[in-house]
Amino acid sequence: MKINYLLITFIACILSILISNSYAESDPWLDEVIQFEQPTGSSNNGGVPQDALGPTNRTYVSIDIPETLIVAFTNNIAFDGTGNDIAIYEVSNGDCLVDISASKDNITYIYLGRTSGNVNYDLADYNLDYIKYLKFEGLSDNNIPEGYDLDAAKALNSKEVEGIFSGCFKYKKNPFTDGSVMLIQTGEFHQKVSLDSNGCFSFYKLNEELPFSVLVRKPQE
Repeated sequence: MKINYLLITFIACILSILISNSYAESDPWLDEVIQFEQPTGSSNNGGVPQDALGPTNRTYVSIDIPETLIVAFTNNIAFDGTGNDIAIYEVSNGDCLVDISASKDNITYIYLGRTSGNVNYDLADYNLDYIKYLKFEGLSDNNIPEGYDLDAAKALNSKEVEGIFSGCFKYKKNPFTDGSVMLIQTGEFHQKVSLDSNGCFSFYKLNEELPFSVLVRKPQE
């Protein structure tokens, strides 16, 4: 049986006991590899993508053309605070270029810039209040086997966040991962996020005075 969508409607006042929003200091480093595309022509050199997770330690993943790496902060957000908000660490003295983009939901990405070395970003420059995902797109290999050597990325302004509305879905006892969730409220911008590897989602903004609907979609095959 194909599932095209599931529609679940909630009344905000009924679910008020489930609605919370908590912030605390948190581990500011990347937590999870979401995707690493290595099409034909990739070098396959420079370590595994998990080498970019956690604190900077001089282990790295090399991102050359035409590779794309997506990584995430899973238990925190990088938010727009004082000064720069994100720091990217590279280990090879800027020998290759990469394009870097950021996203709240792993759907809509905002281009941050192009670099060949260490770089910091202030989210205010891009009208972003927070991000959870970073995307790196390799641009060159400079005639050497490796590309941009990503050591780590840090949320300089980091908050541990429990989504104001969150949940998980299962289908046939397995996490329902191949889909997205949309939060719909009259008079508000619709919000959309991808289900993660556990079939879970979180939204960080909600008008608790209004009823809302949650639409779960699975792409048609």
